[in-house]
Amino acid sequence: HSTWTRDDRLLSRTNALGHTTTLEWDEHDNLIAVLHPDGSTSRSTYNDLHLATASTTPDGTTTHLGYDDRGNLTTVTGPDGAVTHLTHDPTGAVNSVTDPTGAVQRSLNDAAGLPSQLTDPLGATTHFTRDAFGRPLTA
Repeated sequence: HSTWTRDDRLLSRTNALGHTTTLEWDEHDNLIAVLHPDGSTSRSTYNDLHLATASTTPDGTTTHLGYDDRGNLTTVTGPDGAVTHLTHDPTGAVNSVTDPTGAVQRSLNDAAGLPSQLTDPLGATTHFTRDAFGRPLTA
């Protein structure tokens, strides 16, 4: 059984065992809390652009998210303080991810912003060809 708002936002869902999960939304349609059947809560906070800036799990650990002026995700800081950095091409597609150890995965993107080449941290490269709809044909 599910309940919904007038705006078609899910408010609660009860499974076959009678366990209910409840969702809370802010006035901007951002999901701000999930109340789990065991009584625990997950929470999210947002910036003025309605992008999630922090997510806290039921055990209290928080992951922080950072963005550039265009709204592209640029940093993910885990609960342990370890930071993953992301860079983007002019279309906004991710073109590199640097994990907390410094390992870098790179992506070259086509005009549609889809990956045409991926290079893993060890230098192995995968090339993609796509059909007219952007679906991968070969890798």
